[in-house]
Amino acid sequence: MRKIKQANAVLKIAHRINSLKDVKKVLKVPTFNIPVIAESLEKVIKEHPDSKKLEAIQSRRYLRPRKDKPYRKRSDQEDDNTIDKFFNKYTEVQFRMFARMSKPCFFRLYDEINDHQVFINNSGPPQRNVRIQMLVALTRLGMSGNGDTNRRLALTFDISHGSVNTYCNRFREAVKSLEPEYARWPNEEEKRKILHKHKERYDLHDCIGFMDGSIIPLYRTPHFHPDKFFSRKQVPAMQSVFICDADLRVLYHESGHYGSSNDPGVIMNGLLLPKVPQFFPNNEYVIADSIYRKTTWCMPIKKESDGLTGSDKKFNNYLSKARVRVEHCFAALKGRFPSLEGLRYKLNKREDLGVHTDVLKCCTTLHNFCLQHDVPAFIGEYIDQFCKKHEADGTFHEAVRSYYADADIDANAEYENSPLLDFYGATNGVP
Repeated sequence: MRKIKQANAVLKIAHRINSLKDVKKVLKVPTFNIPVIAESLEKVIKEHPDSKKLEAIQSRRYLRPRKDKPYRKRSDQEDDNTIDKFFNKYTEVQFRMFARMSKPCFFRLYDEINDHQVFINNSGPPQRNVRIQMLVALTRLGMSGNGDTNRRLALTFDISHGSVNTYCNRFREAVKSLEPEYARWPNEEEKRKILHKHKERYDLHDCIGFMDGSIIPLYRTPHFHPDKFFSRKQVPAMQSVFICDADLRVLYHESGHYGSSNDPGVIMNGLLLPKVPQFFPNNEYVIADSIYRKTTWCMPIKKESDGLTGSDKKFNNYLSKARVRVEHCFAALKGRFPSLEGLRYKLNKREDLGVHTDVLKCCTTLHNFCLQHDVPAFIGEYIDQFCKKHEADGTFHEAVRSYYADADIDANAEYENSPLLDFYGATNGVP
């Protein structure tokens, strides 16, 4: 076989030499009918068994035959079994471990977003049951630390880890449609109710709410400006600002600022300051921490460094009884959605900040939604769990005491006189 190939190669070379026009006749190789002989040799080479084996090998990408695993089409029965397990077999407490809300509240949320366009495919197979997609997204919002991973959720719900992100993105897009109703600044009628409630409960005239900043930690340090995201808590984080009322309802929130920013810096460089004439047209104001500057719309607690008199201390204690509600709001929000204590999303470029702000908006909207439709005792339970968790860690987050030390306020006076204790006495902190 080798000799045949060599002979064929020699004939091809001779044929090419003879075909040259500018070669001298003395160099021409005397051959007879070279193309016919070369064609015969090519035929012999192709028909040889070794050549056929080589051709077969070259025609395949893999030497061994592939055993393709068929696509497993999910049946409706599997969805029915999953729904039956969560909604019928699980108790109310077990269900809230996943959904972070009661079953009636979950179904109310389902009725609100079930018909959203994001859950409808214009082509191809239909999507997974919307209730299952909601459970996956809510479970992720309610997990923190190593448990907040796609693969663990994929094992829990028997889905691919890539579907976890898909379901969460759809859910956030659907919840975004509820923001104009549940996460907005109150209208005139709602303002009158809030002002009346604050006057009756705290004897504060024209007080619309309570303002404070909150740090949203990040699981990983961002790739851009990592030094600017480093916060006073010694972790990478985003800075945000919240305004809530006495019922813990978030009236305004803003996030996406560097973690190194202080609370007044967020106000000066954020979106709230240009909206002050619109939000506070009739001399309304908010009560804030002593770090904020006193303005017509912001009444901060007086600083101890200014030299407090006896009346000043009484004034601080008087305001602190009301201002503590914003700390309870943080505890209720982060207690219901622990993922806010360490967002596990990539942050490689500035555009990725949109995902983090969307997650916070989603949690805030759901927080207000649950305040309106969920059992009130659950709020006290989440606050209690949040405070106990950080008290056991030795950090005891700003939700209760350490914040007041920074604000030069007597923590015991503010906490022990809080309406939250009456709330616990009525509900015992459990459902």
